[in-house]
Amino acid sequence: MDIIGLIVVLSLLLIFYAYLGYPLILWCLNEFKPSLPSANVVSEADAPKSVSIVITVHNEARVIREKLENTLAAAHAFEALGDDYSVEVIVASDGSTDDTDTIVSAFAERGVKLVSLPQASGKEYAQQAAVATVSGDIIVFTDAKVTLDEQAIVNVSRYFSDKSVGAVSSIDVVDGASSDGSGEGLYVRYEMKLRSLESRFNSLVGLSGSAFAVRRDVASEWRTDLPSDFAQLLRAQRMGLRGVHGADVVCRYKPVATEEEEFSRKVRTVLRGLTAFFSEISVLNPLEYRTFAWQIFSHKLCRWLVPPAFIIAFIGSYLLSLGSGFFFLCFLGLFGLSLAALVGYVHPHQRQNKGVKIALYFMIANMAILRAWVRYLSGERTVRWVPSEKGRL
Repeated sequence: MDIIGLIVVLSLLLIFYAYLGYPLILWCLNEFKPSLPSANVVSEADAPKSVSIVITVHNEARVIREKLENTLAAAHAFEALGDDYSVEVIVASDGSTDDTDTIVSAFAERGVKLVSLPQASGKEYAQQAAVATVSGDIIVFTDAKVTLDEQAIVNVSRYFSDKSVGAVSSIDVVDGASSDGSGEGLYVRYEMKLRSLESRFNSLVGLSGSAFAVRRDVASEWRTDLPSDFAQLLRAQRMGLRGVHGADVVCRYKPVATEEEEFSRKVRTVLRGLTAFFSEISVLNPLEYRTFAWQIFSHKLCRWLVPPAFIIAFIGSYLLSLGSGFFFLCFLGLFGLSLAALVGYVHPHQRQNKGVKIALYFMIANMAILRAWVRYLSGERTVRWVPSEKGRL
């Protein structure tokens, strides 16, 4: 095998490892080693009894009333556990210019607090301002366009009865995913399965931006230059704590409104991730982070390297296909994947075919990753948060 053939094979292996190999290794390791505690109760008496819920918003007048009603219902379920259980709800408004602040202020008599920034500075700045006012033992962060199940706060608090847990991530459910043609629902279910494997093995390498919780002492150090869902997990790791998957902490939201919005959201998410990752590149040091370094390399960096690997494998296998049956089959597979995605893009009704739906989402997601790489390598650095346009709650 010549050098081109070797590069093609390595590129194909990277693609396989990023999406299938890494989860398979985790599954095997979980089968042959004692799993970390997965139940959400170690000792009921040790579970925190005070919770602060921070809802971060920017111009969310359309949905904030429904969000607050939903959040207060989850808060009341927690407070119903006993007289010494308490919840405070804080809305961190990032320079909203619509009626968001006015609507939130109307909930003051029901105990909702408003922390309003005079101008839009970014999600992490708004969260930092809210964190400075909290009193709960744990802090739950959530966005305006997601719905918490009524028992979500009750369930998330119980994970913290395990003293090794510093952060808990929700399980995300995309409502209407079965009829949605974008493939977002399938991808989210895949991610939730992967997070479950990571949580059983050691720790998550990322928290859900839609809803996650941390101990208050973890949030005592707050960074505005990194996405909070990454920074808080990294902070927990440095404190010797782990992040776990809250299998019964259910967070629901609608699919992203359009393919264009899904693409833009993915570009923003990956660009924020690249900015955070390379500013904390020491996280790959196995001497300091041990298995967490391998996990973040596998889950994050390898995933981000799939687009260039796909291009190399596609071109390389084509060049070698005339002289090799193996590379001809490789090219045929990559071409078929690309063709299926194109069919799904041009003919939306074909997306009811699961294979077409997966191919389309795979290509859109990786084109977004490639676009994020271009923006990052051109010098753009951002952790700025732009809320996605989703359906109503």
